[in-house]
Amino acid sequence: MNVPSNIDLLLLDRLIAEMQDLRVKITGHEPADPFERPIEKADDLVDTAVASERLNVPQDTLRSWCRTRRIGLKRGGRWLVSMARARRIASRFNRV
Repeated sequence: MNVPSNIDLLLLDRLIAEMQDLRVKITGHEPADPFERPIEKADDLVDTAVASERLNVPQDTLRSWCRTRRIGLKRGGRWLVSMARARRIASRFNRV
């Protein structure tokens, strides 16, 4: 999929999070928990550099969360981060 380079991905992530919050308010229930499906099935995996830029969280912190909080998986020696899981953890620390 070709994504225009002028899209502000941080803004897009925030809009998605706000839309999910609005959906909860309208429907009265939470969407499926991203922690309920195996990380290998996550459809929002990005490398730590991308996640770091989008969430304003240091890459070292993201790698630590991958190991301790199961927000990602290691492929080819690199960590891939689930944005939904990382966003949830980051929001607990008021980083998003």
